[in-house]
Order: sequence, then structure tokens, then C-alpha cells
Amino acid sequence: MYLDPDNLGEDLLYQSPDVDDRGWQTLKTYSASWSDQGLRYYKGVMWYRTTVPIPATMQGRKMMLWVGAVDEIANVWVNGTYVGEMNTNGWEPAELDITRMVKFKQPNLIAIKVTNEKVNELGTGGIHRPAMIWSPGPDWGAAAETPAE
Repeated sequence: MYLDPDNLGEDLLYQSPDVDDRGWQTLKTYSASWSDQGLRYYKGVMWYRTTVPIPATMQGRKMMLWVGAVDEIANVWVNGTYVGEMNTNGWEPAELDITRMVKFKQPNLIAIKVTNEKVNELGTGGIHRPAMIWSPGPDWGAAAETPAE
């Protein structure tokens, strides 16, 4: 994670695979909030980055990024391409279709800019529930066939 109190991360290309993030701090994203990890009362912007390999066996399937909860707003990039915004009201899950951005058999960079500016709770902030990439399967969303009468 990287604190961005001046909200310059997009201009500095923190979402880009070319940015060296080796000096960024590690932050839990599913078992503790910002406050629980020493960022008590921080209000502003923070960036999360991770790489995730997607096996070739998933090629041709729909790929989704699911986040259990983020306090307040998350903007998401995959491999440097903007995907969209998530607003989970702090406690609800959200997901985005990342199918077009995923590269198979190689690391995929997930960059998430979290903005938490409102004082509306007691010490949360950031991604504070599990996040994952999942695929609904090849038949997901297919219309069921109804026999003619």
C-alpha cells in the first residue's frame, strides 16, 4: 500500500505495471481496517497493488474481480487499464468484469485506489474484507430452455 494524501497517484501512474512498488508497505485487506493497522483516523487516498497469475485453463471464460467491502470508493485498474469504480458503502460486496484486461499464464497487476474522506464510522477505511478473482463458469447466465407446450 502507498499513502497518497495529495491524490497524485494517477498522475504518477501508480496504476501502471511499470511503477516500481517494491518499497510499498504491506497492508492486510481482509482482516483489519486502516485504523487497525496504525493509520488511525487517516482520511484520504491510498493505493493497493498486487499481482495475480491467471492459469491458461481459464482462457475463454468470464473473469470477475470481487471485493467484499471497501470504505468508501475504490477505482480499479487491471494491467494498467481502468476497469471502473466500486462503492460498497463500507460493508457490501461489489464486483467488476475484468475479462478483457486479463492476461493468461502471466502475472496480472491489480491496482486499486481507495478514497476514504468522510467521517462516518469508527475507525475503518480501505479494503477490509476478502477480495478475489473468480469465474462464474461457461454456462453462467445462459437462458434456461423451456419446453414448448
